Amino acid sequence: MSRKIATRFLIGLVFFWNIQAAIVFLAFPREYLSSFMLSGKVGEKVIQSWGILFIMWNIPYFMAMLNPEKERGLVLACLLMQLVGVVGETFLYVDLSEQFFTVKQSILRFIVFDGAGLLFLFIAWWLSRDQSTATA
Repeated sequence: MSRKIATRFLIGLVFFWNIQAAIVFLAFPREYLSSFMLSGKVGEKVIQSWGILFIMWNIPYFMAMLNPEKERGLVLACLLMQLVGVVGETFLYVDLSEQFFTVKQSILRFIVFDGAGLLFLFIAWWLSRDQSTATA
């Protein structure tokens, strides 16, 4: 597998995971209400708003996936966005008491999900480097 294909695949995998989560949050918000201790119509709209945010946040991922070598700055931006997610989610997780076990478990799933994405994006960023400078 070429570096370009591998890079696109890794970015595309993270993009696909995020878009899949967005679609599920948009289409089935009621399924996630209890995971975040939300209820009713307002809770559904909160979950759906997360789906919209997932789509919005993934525009750079899509653009980076198209031509990762040319758009290496976008690959780095995606990597940094993913890092912010993991660090922020970790702070949220640590700040919640065990009284909120269900919410903590939901946040932990995001940490694992985004942590895997962070690893994949780091590898994609490394693979997208210019070979002429990488060997120097």
